[in-house]
Amino acid sequence: MFCLPSDLEDRDSFETRNGQPAIFTDCTRKCDAGAPKRICYYKWVLELYNVMGTACGNCSKGVMRDCDRPQCVPGDGVERSCLTINRQMDGPPIDVCQGDLVVVDVSNMMEGIEETIHWHGILQKGFQFMDGVPMLTQCPIAYLNIFRYNVQSARVWHFLLPFTFRYSLWY
Repeated sequence: MFCLPSDLEDRDSFETRNGQPAIFTDCTRKCDAGAPKRICYYKWVLELYNVMGTACGNCSKGVMRDCDRPQCVPGDGVERSCLTINRQMDGPPIDVCQGDLVVVDVSNMMEGIEETIHWHGILQKGFQFMDGVPMLTQCPIAYLNIFRYNVQSARVWHFLLPFTFRYSLWY
């Protein structure tokens, strides 16, 4: 369940429903000057997943419809275990406008691995302890734990996870 941050500044500048700041799970929209800000909520699950595994059927043999099967993560075409977010290798997109509050609950489902999300190039004014540098700006998220990232956008964002290395994620 999502609860609004108790210290949310300028509550009145956010889009409302029934007199309360509204929570959106998709904030994709045209960013208009003066439009109300949004609280954009995302739920991510980090897990090691076998890419190009049995869920992909004959994808590796060129049967393209198998590459689009549910739970198939083709990766680079080589079967191996990779870190995924919501069983996606390019990670879920985040599309927000300037001033929106981005809230991401990250669940670590990787036994024996602690992880963080590092927000590359994002000014963390007021949220510097959520920058995702393990043991420097935050403790890593332990197995079966959830960490909530709160990031206020300083500009229009469109994030896609550009690439995944063995156990590292960038945003």
